Order: sequence, then C-alpha cells, then structure tokens
Amino acid sequence: MKIIGYGDIASALERAKASLKDRLYFASGVSYPHELRESEFQREKNLLANQGKSLQIMYFSTLSIFLEDSRYIRHKKEMEALIKKFPHYAIVRVGTNTWGKNNLHTLIPFLRGKVERNEPFKIRDVTKYVVEEPEFIHWVNLTPTEGNWEMNITGRQMTEREIFRKYVSADYLLP
Repeated sequence: MKIIGYGDIASALERAKASLKDRLYFASGVSYPHELRESEFQREKNLLANQGKSLQIMYFSTLSIFLEDSRYIRHKKEMEALIKKFPHYAIVRVGTNTWGKNNLHTLIPFLRGKVERNEPFKIRDVTKYVVEEPEFIHWVNLTPTEGNWEMNITGRQMTEREIFRKYVSADYLLP
C-alpha cells in the first residue's frame, strides 16, 4: 500500500492506514478550483506518469465535474481519463470535506480563516455535498481492489449557511 500526497484526503488516509486495502492511493495534485497555472496541472500529470501499475490505483476527483466547467474541472476530467489507462483503477469523486484545516482554497477552512482574521465574507445561497471523514473512509474501504470502479461520495446536501453553522461557528453573527 502506498499513499501519494500530503493534503486533506491524504491525511485522512494516513489516519486510517491500518484499515486500508493494499492499493496505490493517489491523493496528490491540484486542489485549488481556480488554479490557472499550467505548471500545476502538468506537475500532477508527471507525478501520475511515474507510478507503477502493479497495484490498483485509487484517484480522488471532485463531484464538481458534473456541475461546472473551468480549467480545473477540465484537468480533473483529463486526469480521470489518464487513470482509466491503468489496468486496475478506482476513481472516487468526493464532495466538500469537513476535516480539512489548512487548505484555504476549500470552503470550510476558507470560512474559518475569514472568521479568525475578522475579514468580511459572504455566505452564498448555494448547496454543497458535504462528506465527513468517517463516511469517506467507510466508502473508500468498500471499493474492491480488483477491477475498475467509479464511485461518487456525495455525503449529505447542505446549504452554505448550514455548513457554516455546523463546521465553522454556531453562534457567529452572520451578515
């Protein structure tokens, strides 16, 4: 078993390492949805090209591929196509994770940072699919290591206001 990456998903996998199946977990790459630097997209492709093909590879993508179109989304689709060239693969598309702390490009840490720095922000009238870490690990472990699989881990649907109240602050005075 091998975990590639250092971000929120890789950290969750590391914490659950004892229960994980023997495969290559590719949890490294572009996580900033507004990324435009081609060098960042190429870095992830190069990292993937250097991986062995003896184990099933599990790639972590985003549910947003069904909802949006941007350079980031096109890259995620390109990565999924490259993953499908491996003899055994699993593509796991994940909603907004609740356990991340340091990636200020993701919703919950972004909102926490704004509150901590007392900076203005706006709660949008949108819904997101929110995934908690135990649920994420549960579904990852249910994916067979043989064959080719695609899975969407949606979690539960919440408004941005509900997300803020549950994962950022229950009593912060919102604008």
